[in-house]
Amino acid sequence: MPQAHSDALPKTKLPSFEPVHASDPADALGNRKIPNIVILRDLDWANHHVQIQTLELIRAKRIFTRTEVQAAPKRFLVIALLSKQSEKRLNPHLNDQFFISHYHAPQDGLPNSEEHEDLNDAASASSVLRTSFSDVLPELRTNPHPLFPQEFVTTLQLLTSRTLVSAPVLAYLHNITIHLRLHRFVSAPSITATATRHFRLLTRALAPLHALSYVPPSLVALAARKVYMHRVLLVRPEEERSMQWGSEIEAVREAMVGVSVEGVVEEVLGAVEVPL
Repeated sequence: MPQAHSDALPKTKLPSFEPVHASDPADALGNRKIPNIVILRDLDWANHHVQIQTLELIRAKRIFTRTEVQAAPKRFLVIALLSKQSEKRLNPHLNDQFFISHYHAPQDGLPNSEEHEDLNDAASASSVLRTSFSDVLPELRTNPHPLFPQEFVTTLQLLTSRTLVSAPVLAYLHNITIHLRLHRFVSAPSITATATRHFRLLTRALAPLHALSYVPPSLVALAARKVYMHRVLLVRPEEERSMQWGSEIEAVREAMVGVSVEGVVEEVLGAVEVPL
């Protein structure tokens, strides 16, 4: 993967590893076992070999050292914290393994930090996801422990497998994928088969999180924003498909001014007909 370096940054910046163990965080820090959750900060700045090792860890759930093989737990999650302003990108194969992405804008603040403890509880609990999730799993209302026990995950898996997806909603999901792949400013290889599988799975998983037994079109649109925002790559002007038909490069550059991944995804969601 090509890397650009700045005078203000070291030539090789390794990611910061912040291990978290779902059952006993203190014990995870005291032994050499891979914890259930691994948070990787600045992973896009990491050396190519570090990213390949991370890819191996995600796909095979193991990592090789000089003396042994470390196996990840059965319940295993990797979270990468990246800077949106960074010009770096993850290795394409590694990037494609991340299930969903979320961008936290500076103006959104930090509502869960101590300095915002005086926020109105009703406002902080207004999220549909948060309210309905406690309806699905009432134990969360009285359980002060912030971690997810295994039985909660098992319950969500069972509810996800029972989620109904109608034929029109499946067609809607398929059309979004096709429109993204055929968009003139999108690099088609970035719309991968893995992304499509994740897209289908997330639409089903979002239903029980919203206390629904079926998938409405609104959850398909939400899933598209979460699955494709970090995957979609914009083409370079010289690779835009109309160049094959004699378009002027300057005209294409002008047309691409202001084009963003977020704008492309929203354009596609607005163009695809929503089923009734």
